[in-house]
Amino acid sequence: MIPSALYFGVMASIHFEAKRMNYRGIPREEIPHIKEILYYKNFAPIFVPIFVLIYYFFAGYTPATCALRALGASIILYLVSDLSDLKERFFVLLKGLADASKEMLGILSLIACAQIILSMIGLTGVGIKFTNIIVSLGQNSIILSGICAMVGTMLLGMGLPTVAAYLVASAVMAPALVKVGVAPIAAHFFIFYYSIFAGITPPVCGTVYIGAAIAGANWLKTAWVAIRLSIGAYLVPFMFLFSPALLLVGSGKEIFMGPH
Repeated sequence: MIPSALYFGVMASIHFEAKRMNYRGIPREEIPHIKEILYYKNFAPIFVPIFVLIYYFFAGYTPATCALRALGASIILYLVSDLSDLKERFFVLLKGLADASKEMLGILSLIACAQIILSMIGLTGVGIKFTNIIVSLGQNSIILSGICAMVGTMLLGMGLPTVAAYLVASAVMAPALVKVGVAPIAAHFFIFYYSIFAGITPPVCGTVYIGAAIAGANWLKTAWVAIRLSIGAYLVPFMFLFSPALLLVGSGKEIFMGPH
């Protein structure tokens, strides 16, 4: 609860960055009316696939299968929602698929390079070596151990979805942090946070690749902007190491007083 509230600092950073760059919202007269949005021809292709996705998730299908079926539902609903305009909608769909394929080419090349880096890390055993480094440094400084765990987590999490990155990193990093005196839940939250940040931290930052492709921006510049806007969130996990009260661990007074 408390860390999620602290994370709103990132949203504030984005807001003030937009104000500084003089960005403006959509003019009121161009905002579609709620009735137009909820009209079945517009509503069905957008919102029904979300329920299809959730249904198949709960039915136990793999994420790839769920996404594929939701995509299929979206395409079918888009085409049949207005049969009088079927031919034009079909060509719009083809153009959209072609444009998406072109945008994905750059992302695919970056991800392919990322896999080379991941293979090198796996073959050399760099991730495992971080455990011994963390334990040896933790005898003198938990901050140094935390820095090593942060780097190791982001190395192991490169190119992976958040959950997969956390599972891989927690198996290696969490026991080492617990050995140097960090509360178990604090150690796991620390690793989970940096598993998320692995998605925006160069050189392998899958989230940034996709965001930059959508915006038509340079991925490296986008990554540095993402880091600058999230700098506060990068510091929050270190607060967990010294104050588990942020994770509602401890007495009521300790939780109320917060970091000290």
